[in-house]
Amino acid sequence: MDYVCIGARNLIFKFGRWRSENYEVRVSPSFARTDSYEIVDALGVADPAANAQPFLEVASWKLLSRFLEPRFHPLETAFHRDNFQDIKFRLAQLRLTPRLWLCSEWRGSI
Repeated sequence: MDYVCIGARNLIFKFGRWRSENYEVRVSPSFARTDSYEIVDALGVADPAANAQPFLEVASWKLLSRFLEPRFHPLETAFHRDNFQDIKFRLAQLRLTPRLWLCSEWRGSI
């Protein structure tokens, strides 16, 4: 896996790619670098209106930048030191929730 980390104010992004076909983006607050989360989950909690689900199919960095740019500020606000404990709790709750919508076969049966 190839990856690069980029810091931006209070966020650290880890962009990864495996075999030129699978893209992964994780985000963490700069003050808690080991607390990283998938970007789709983080955006879904930080800004529920962001509708991060379409990003699951993104297959290029260019599309990722278009997706992330307008959602950057809410993510930055959510991961600020003053707000992070609440976001961390909400992300933990999200991990406990079944996510059937991730599989396209299941979309019609819910």
